[in-house]
This record gives sequence, C-alpha cells and structure tokens, in this order.
Amino acid sequence: ANELKTYRACASEEVRTVKQICIQERLAGLVGVLKVQLGMSREDLTRQSANVFGFTRLTPLVNSAFTDAIDYGLATGALVEKDGKITLCE
Repeated sequence: ANELKTYRACASEEVRTVKQICIQERLAGLVGVLKVQLGMSREDLTRQSANVFGFTRLTPLVNSAFTDAIDYGLATGALVEKDGKITLCE
C-alpha cells in the first residue's frame, strides 16, 4: 500500500546520485523496464534500470543500489524470480 508507482527518469544533464533515489523509486524504475522487456536476468535488469536513471556505468555503489531494489521487489511480491529471470508478479 506504501508503494511508489512512478519514477523520474533522467531527461537532462542533471543526473541525481544513486543515494538521492529511494528504493521505492528504483523499484518503480525496475517495474517500468519489465513492463517493456517482460523478463530479464538480474544483471541485465540492473544495468537497464540504472540506465533509465542516467547511470551509464555500473559502479559498485550503483550496482548495489539496484540489486537491493530487485531484492526489495522480490521481498514485497512485486517481482518474481524463476529460471534465472526476473519478471513482474502476475
């Protein structure tokens, strides 16, 4: 009930730091990517989602932040992982 449904994608030169993006917003970005891609490996989903927010390099901090968002989505039931693919919960 306390889930964020929208996110602010990077649309300009002004990129927020990953620490400025709450886990719920990162999860909303993951969901947006999965609505288009349907199912992805954890690594590809992390990279694609980070790119939505303007991160072109997957530094350890950025990787950790988006991996945490995937784990959060799995824990809350928003995402499911099966056969190495992350998908939206049906």
